[in-house]
Parts: sequence; structure tokens; C-alpha cells
Amino acid sequence: MPLDPESDQAQGFVREWFALLEPFMQVATPEMWAASQKLYARQREWEGQADPGFTAAVREAVMEVARHMRATGKDMGPLPDFVLKGLDA
Repeated sequence: MPLDPESDQAQGFVREWFALLEPFMQVATPEMWAASQKLYARQREWEGQADPGFTAAVREAVMEVARHMRATGKDMGPLPDFVLKGLDA
């Protein structure tokens, strides 16, 4: 990290990231998704107190690439509309 948002490597990583989140996204409501995004947006505040399995820098890099992919019409896999809309913000 960071990865070039244009690179196949970065975009493949983002597709895998969202594939891992697919079970959660299948049951999550838009409100649940929004709450989880708020939690992780503040990850730097609680980093070191809990281990989500990735650093804030990794999540920020993934979100940067995901926003780029969304803006340029790249496929990220089957994502609910509420996830896609969150990338537009």
C-alpha cells in the first residue's frame, strides 16, 4: 500500500476485498453498512485497541481505489446500491 488506482493489481485487490465482504453485504441494511463505514472512518482513533485484521492505511487505500473504480465505471463485482452510492460521496 498504497497501490496505483489504475493498476490491475489494485483493482484486483479491491474486487477481492468486496468479495470477502459479500456475506455481510447480503444481510446488511443500508443503515448497517453506513454505521460500519462510520466506525472504520474513525479507525485511526481506536487503532491498537482492537484488531480488525487490517490497518486504517490499508482501508483508506482500498477505498481510494474503489472510488476511482466507481468513477471510471470499472467492475468491482456484485455490490448493493447502498455500497456503490457510498463510493460516490
